Amino acid sequence: MAETVLKCFRFIPDGTDELLIDTNARRYWGSRIWTKDATPVFAKIYDTNAAAAETDTPVDVVASPANATAVLGAGNNGMLPAPIPLTNGLSIRAVVGLADNDDTALTTAENQISVYYE
Repeated sequence: MAETVLKCFRFIPDGTDELLIDTNARRYWGSRIWTKDATPVFAKIYDTNAAAAETDTPVDVVASPANATAVLGAGNNGMLPAPIPLTNGLSIRAVVGLADNDDTALTTAENQISVYYE
């Protein structure tokens, strides 16, 4: 059996909430979020070959509570037991609202997000 080698796309949001990670078919394994902001953070993952918009529907949503610490779940939130296949590409939106169409940008330099894929 071949060994799975994951890639990690790590970024610190600067208030801009959408990012295209890859335009190829991928297998998404999960995300981790660390936040020191006073609001919760929601990382929304999309199967698209363009930067996702608030009108798109995510295939996964990973959350981190406000003022997150290890005790509150920061960094241990969102690794899947099996990957989600993405046929179009991999895009992410990071916002402070839970609704799929939320477009509220994060506070600059208060969060770190890692996306794991192959």
